[in-house]
Amino acid sequence: MPAWRRGHAPGSRRRGHDAAGVVLCGQEEDPGVTAPLAAETRSSWLLGDDPVGGKVGQPDSLGRGTFVLHVAAVLNRVRQQAGSSVIGVVADWGAGKTSIVNLVREALEEPADSSGWLIAECNPWNYSDLESLITGFFAELRAVIPKDRQWDQTRERIGGLATAVAPIGKVAALVGVDLEPVMKTAGKYIAGDVSVTARRAQAEEALKNLGRPILVILDDLDRLAPDELLLVFKLVRLVGRLPNMYYLLCYDEQTLLDVLEESSLVRNRDRALDYMEKIVQVRIDVPPLREAQISHGIDTAINAILDEEQLEQVDTNRIAEAYGAHLRDRLTTPRSIHRLFAQVDAFYAPIKDEVNFTDYLLLTFVRTYEPGVYRMLYGRREELIKQPPRSVNAALRDPVTADDWRQRLRDASVSQEDVEGVLGILAILFVPVKEAMEQGRLRSGYMEDLARRRCIGHPDYFDRYFAFSVPDEDIADSVVAAALLQLAEQALGAEVDQLTNRLKSDTSRVVRKLQVLRSHGPEIAGPLIHLLGEVYDQLPLDSLFTARPHLDVALLTCSLLGSLSEEDGARALRDLAETDTGAELAVRAVRTLRRAGPAGERIALPSLPWTSTAEEIVLELIKVRLARAASEPLAAIRCSLFRELLYGWHDLAPSEVTAWLWEQITAERWSLTGLIVHLSSIDIAPNGRRLPHPILQDPNWSDLGGLLDLGRVSKHLPKELDAAEAAERPSAADGPQAEQYVLWQLRELRARVAVQTETAEQGQSEGA
Repeated sequence: MPAWRRGHAPGSRRRGHDAAGVVLCGQEEDPGVTAPLAAETRSSWLLGDDPVGGKVGQPDSLGRGTFVLHVAAVLNRVRQQAGSSVIGVVADWGAGKTSIVNLVREALEEPADSSGWLIAECNPWNYSDLESLITGFFAELRAVIPKDRQWDQTRERIGGLATAVAPIGKVAALVGVDLEPVMKTAGKYIAGDVSVTARRAQAEEALKNLGRPILVILDDLDRLAPDELLLVFKLVRLVGRLPNMYYLLCYDEQTLLDVLEESSLVRNRDRALDYMEKIVQVRIDVPPLREAQISHGIDTAINAILDEEQLEQVDTNRIAEAYGAHLRDRLTTPRSIHRLFAQVDAFYAPIKDEVNFTDYLLLTFVRTYEPGVYRMLYGRREELIKQPPRSVNAALRDPVTADDWRQRLRDASVSQEDVEGVLGILAILFVPVKEAMEQGRLRSGYMEDLARRRCIGHPDYFDRYFAFSVPDEDIADSVVAAALLQLAEQALGAEVDQLTNRLKSDTSRVVRKLQVLRSHGPEIAGPLIHLLGEVYDQLPLDSLFTARPHLDVALLTCSLLGSLSEEDGARALRDLAETDTGAELAVRAVRTLRRAGPAGERIALPSLPWTSTAEEIVLELIKVRLARAASEPLAAIRCSLFRELLYGWHDLAPSEVTAWLWEQITAERWSLTGLIVHLSSIDIAPNGRRLPHPILQDPNWSDLGGLLDLGRVSKHLPKELDAAEAAERPSAADGPQAEQYVLWQLRELRARVAVQTETAEQGQSEGA
């Protein structure tokens, strides 16, 4: 196995790729493997499937020159020892038989002289029926005879033999015989006056006088139907004994034997083998590709794509892991290597900056060689991109095992011998599969790494690999990077507009990308914080378990502040708080450093070395803004901002905010019921758009109790609570109906608390 590692070609520039090529396999140059293709020729062959001919643009990159010369030498020895013979070139499909035959032909044709080989090529697969096959065979044979006048008789006698074997009209048209005289003498042929034996004898004499060997190349025999294959062999046997006639048959042996077994003549494998022994006198097996040739072929193909797309970094370690896990077992022929990288090259350009090359390469392998698995993977999207469970119960729920995946692969038509290898490829691509194989739990923190490398296992990138583009609901990483550069240079363009719009509609995804791509240095932090403040009040609402855009933006803001010095960060924080929405974000960001995430999930808090300074700044701006708000009616204060300021103050100095609120109530600046209504109202719709009128929600007494002290609230409103009647929650968050609903809810809460207190006291009394 090649020791795959990141390397560089001798004498080349050390970088991800270069003009001389990356030596991904890290081996010494094999004398049987030619140097990597020049950069200007690399991209010219990936999307084609033409056999190698040894000419410029189609070099023998697998280093088969020695073998080709050996085959040519064998043919020359056969010519010296036998007047005619049949030679078989045997190899699997895709092993390069046609390329080798082309190179052999060139070796035999150079140098050309009057005694050299005459070479005819006949591909039986090109003919639509048996009659055309017969006439095509003789037409190719006749065409190779030199056109000089001295060879006219030889051509005529080959044509004569053809007319004795095949239908006269079709032969005449294909071999160039004048139709009228042929038809005049057709009766003689049919009546037997001139037999096949006689015509054969005449052809023998002519070919003997020719004095030059004729090599008839018959390729793609393994693609023929049983009756077509038997007919070709009959023609070879019929003409094969002619002097100076030699045949080079090219085929995949197993396929050919399978075809013979389907014929009425052979029926079983032993008879098929015996039959082929009678046909083929000299057998030449194409040697399988060596490890060095395979790794060189992969290196060359990868380098072609890297140079074409100007990529500078490739995760060679993971490619090497995949090679050891399974690729080495499947990429064993030139065609298999070429087929894979042709698919890679065909679709990579549109998404080259938006996906991980190694993941794209491995998924392309799955798509090309295991299409059933490819379809299965997309159907199991949520399972493959899932994050670690948030609770112990979720972690213990129906874990998917490695055996489950093995069965899924078998159901997807993966052969038993390939199941483990394909499973190994999936484990490289998807963390949940790897964890199933290792019988472990999903480890935390891996999602950030997947996002950084744009891997298929991350939810933001999975769909790109199957769409071959950035889906409409997504935003390209290149757009985000361009927008950040524009912000840093203060030259706003279309990309900043796109980023802003996506922040409002797909906040969490965009924030994840910003966390990964904000590698432009601290100069980007200030402008990006300013942009986040501008859109903060237009974000969709947080939900308990799924979307949490405000929290995500707050965490990103903390990270950005943490990338600045204390002086620069304090300035950025104060600048952010100049607007209402910026102030709301500033408070939420600093509050976030003290709190846990949804449902008790401990969120990954960013590092802010100057947290105490940030808290002092936020506490100051909260007091200033609330002091200003105290002179205004509650309806004039934005609900979301009002809550954020109060709860932020409560986090930093809970006793201060409670005292301040009761000061406003006692001074009759705000009514207590009006304050509860305002704190229970929302002014932003779930889609992030501002509502024309705030909507009243059920009061959150747990949070309100921390702000106001519910016991004190009950004592402040004894008559109002006693008189409160059942009420439906109104849609509008203003007017007497809203206050009446809040009073009723508070009376119900007081009654529940009283029952709970009485029950607790009884329990204590009985216990005593």
